Amino acid sequence: MTITVTHCFVTIHDYGMGPKHVLLDLIHPETQTGIYGRKSLEQQCASHGDVKVMTLTEYDAVHNDDWRQAPKTIPAEHYTRALEVLPPEDWVQENGNSTFKMMERWSGQMTSIYAKVDGAYYHLVDNAYLPHAEIVAMCRATEAKPHGQT
Repeated sequence: MTITVTHCFVTIHDYGMGPKHVLLDLIHPETQTGIYGRKSLEQQCASHGDVKVMTLTEYDAVHNDDWRQAPKTIPAEHYTRALEVLPPEDWVQENGNSTFKMMERWSGQMTSIYAKVDGAYYHLVDNAYLPHAEIVAMCRATEAKPHGQT
């Protein structure tokens, strides 16, 4: 028998990198208990404190927001080191601008992204499938902000 899972138990935990949403278990649609741990919401709360029920789509959105970091300027050496440490993923060079992503993920689809835009170098953390043009636009928007504003 196949079931369709749409909800999950989620808590917030800080593993030393700031608070992050953590998926505890998927919820069985008929029993309303965790598929793996077989715990109810009340049992999850007893084990983990504040636990919320979210749709998988809601969880993906808050999870990505937890990990996302806006572009920050970096020295050229940091860009070069990242380019040389592992084979780059989705390396695009176009109109004098260059972007690539690290093969390793921070969590889910979130990864470090490096860019050279208009002669400046940037690092950001975002979705590994973010297109080159969007990365370039984000970096340009960062550069256009007054100093100290994010």
